Order: sequence, then structure tokens, then C-alpha cells
Amino acid sequence: MAEQGIDVEIIDLRTLYPLDTDTINATVQKFGRVVVADEAPMFGSITAEIAATASEVNFRHLKGPIVRVGAARAPLSANPQMSEAAIPSANDLVEAVKKVMSY
Repeated sequence: MAEQGIDVEIIDLRTLYPLDTDTINATVQKFGRVVVADEAPMFGSITAEIAATASEVNFRHLKGPIVRVGAARAPLSANPQMSEAAIPSANDLVEAVKKVMSY
């Protein structure tokens, strides 16, 4: 993304509870744009909780909507190729960043 002039910061949360809201809030306030990604399906996932927390606390800092990236809403297969097709790819993340930057 640097080649396209886009500065990206990745937060790798080590725990989900307690959620590291200080780090999340600092990053949201620094950039004003958020992409939340996980290998799990988005419906009912931690990405929803992170997005909700980030938007509730930092609404005035956001320059656009939060974009979430997750697995397809389908059961994961035991077949490695099918599982790989269901989880988000690097390209999915790049497209999400481009989308969030368009606002």
C-alpha cells in the first residue's frame, strides 16, 4: 500500500477480552479510517464488536464508515483448497483499504 501512498497500521490483538480499546482508539484517532479483518465469518464475529467499539467512541474522528473483512458466510470445508477460497485473501484486504480510502 505504501507504493500507492497509503499508510497502513496493523493491530494484532493478542486478547479479545479484555479488548485493547486504548490501542484501537489511538489508531482510529490517528488515521480516521478503519478496516477490521478476521478469518471468521463477519456475522456475529469479533469484527462486529471491534467496529462497534471503534465507532461508538471515535465517531467524530471517522472520515467514513468502518469496513469489515471476513470469511464467506458458509461452513469451512475440510478440503484445504475450499477453505482457502472461503477465508479473506491479501487482495480482499487491499480492496477493503481502497474502499475505506475512497470516503
